[in-house]
Amino acid sequence: MFSLLDGLSLYQDALKIGQLNLAIAVSAGEVIMRRNMLMVSGTITSTEMSRMVTEKHETFVKSVNAAAGAALGGGSPARIVEAALAPVGRKTSANVKRLRR
Repeated sequence: MFSLLDGLSLYQDALKIGQLNLAIAVSAGEVIMRRNMLMVSGTITSTEMSRMVTEKHETFVKSVNAAAGAALGGGSPARIVEAALAPVGRKTSANVKRLRR
């Protein structure tokens, strides 16, 4: 039987996942904009260009491992999604901070 508390919990999980996705989207958008500005101005370094490629694979592996760990640990579906999103959020946040300097 589905209770009101179950619905509230699902709502809270969906809200948290939505907030994580929004934070990632905003950060990723800023990273793309800043990198484009570097490319257009001709000041982008080869290190930054390499980072743009390699960071995707590294972050994907971290996300898969985090999600697998949460799943194997008996985590709820929401917890598994949160675990998968966490490395992406950390990476996009770190990129924004670094590129703002």
